[in-house]
Amino acid sequence: MPRTYDPEFRRRVVELLRTGRPVRVVAEELGLAAATVHRWKAQDLVDRGVKPGLSTIERGELAAARRRIQELETELVLVKQAAALFEEGVRPKAKYPVIADLAGQGFAAKRCCRI
Repeated sequence: MPRTYDPEFRRRVVELLRTGRPVRVVAEELGLAAATVHRWKAQDLVDRGVKPGLSTIERGELAAARRRIQELETELVLVKQAAALFEEGVRPKAKYPVIADLAGQGFAAKRCCRI
């Protein structure tokens, strides 16, 4: 898994680059891969509007939206499967085995109970 760096550290590295220091030198001094520093420099140009692309904020919002879409798609599958199980007309006391069945299929029990 790639290493993650503190946003403040990234900001300081980009500031060093803005002073005119070469990427290779900054990367060597800080023990970073030159490719990593190049990516941070390119993202800074996008964030400042110099270069087209997705800003850091937009990337975060897009990632959050994708996670939410995945959650909703999972819930939709769960609702469809639960509806099929409840079509037969399940009495209230018989709902627990249905929830256990859905949880056994990999859905979170808390989500099954809520839905």
